[in-house]
Amino acid sequence: MNKEEIDQLYNDIKQQWDLHNQDSPKFFATQNAVPMMHLIEGMKVEMELLRTECEGLRQDAERTQTAVNIAYGILWCVNEEPCAPVPHFSPQKAVTVARKTLLDVMDKTQQTIGIEFARKIVKETADRSQPKGDV
Repeated sequence: MNKEEIDQLYNDIKQQWDLHNQDSPKFFATQNAVPMMHLIEGMKVEMELLRTECEGLRQDAERTQTAVNIAYGILWCVNEEPCAPVPHFSPQKAVTVARKTLLDVMDKTQQTIGIEFARKIVKETADRSQPKGDV
C-alpha cells in the first residue's frame, strides 16, 4: 500500500468510528474513542512499516534479477571463435565479471548454497562422463 492508500484507509476507519459514535451517548464515545484512535494510529504506523518492508523486498528482488540477467548475458558472450557475432570474450574474463556481478547482491549464506549446489552438479556431471569399467 502506498502512503495515500494508508491515509485513505485511516480516514475511512475514522469516519466510520465518528458515524458510530454520533448517536451514542457521550459517555460511550468518550470512554471508547481514545483507545480506538490509539489502535487506529498504531495500525497506520504498522501498515506504513509493512509498506516500507515490502518496497525493500521488491527492490532486493529487482537487484537480484538484474544481476542474474547480467551474469547470464556475460556468460552467453563467452566465445573464442573468430567469426562469432560478439567480440572475443574469454571464459576467464566472463567468470570474473559474472562472479563479481552476483557477489554484489548475495550474502554469505546465499553464496554457500550456490556453491554447494554447483559442486553437486559438477560432481554428477563428472561421474557421468567417467568411462564405466568392464562389467
